[in-house]
Amino acid sequence: MSAGYSSNLAVYIISYYLTYFLVDMRGIPAAIAAVIILGSRIFDVITDFIIGIMIDRFHFKSGKFRGWIKLGMIPMLIGLPLVFAPITEWNMPAKIVWTIVTYGLYGSVFTTILYTPTNAQLINMTTDVEERSSIVGIREIFNNLGMFVVSAGFLPLVKVLGQGDEDRGFFMATALLAATAFAFQLWNLM
Repeated sequence: MSAGYSSNLAVYIISYYLTYFLVDMRGIPAAIAAVIILGSRIFDVITDFIIGIMIDRFHFKSGKFRGWIKLGMIPMLIGLPLVFAPITEWNMPAKIVWTIVTYGLYGSVFTTILYTPTNAQLINMTTDVEERSSIVGIREIFNNLGMFVVSAGFLPLVKVLGQGDEDRGFFMATALLAATAFAFQLWNLM
């Protein structure tokens, strides 16, 4: 249930700030940033399908969904800060390649490995409709907590942790929030 925070925290960071970060801070032309984001979303359609099949066919000792959640936790923890890594000194082609690789993997593979089984486990926890509604309701409380943390606290966190270096601040803030998401996902596994 606490997975609502961890699963959606990165979604809010990327939804609210990725375009600004890529265009205004990293200096990637807006058209190229748009193609990178769109390309990752298109690739995500393919990986969602493939990883969904894998989840159905390959089970771990810890269960059909828990094993996949465990598998996805570390890449999610590491992957989000890498998308926002401070690489301002790099040349433009290197920045573009870095963004394609990190955001492409994070947005299309790492998130799917974690989000798909997290969402599927909620549906499969019980057949009781009322109990399922309660579980989803509690998850939404944590989802809203994540949305609040990102919308109200992310930019102030960037400012404090960056100490005048916004590029460093984005990296540090995403690393800190990825760590909190990891902790909430551990709580979810318990």
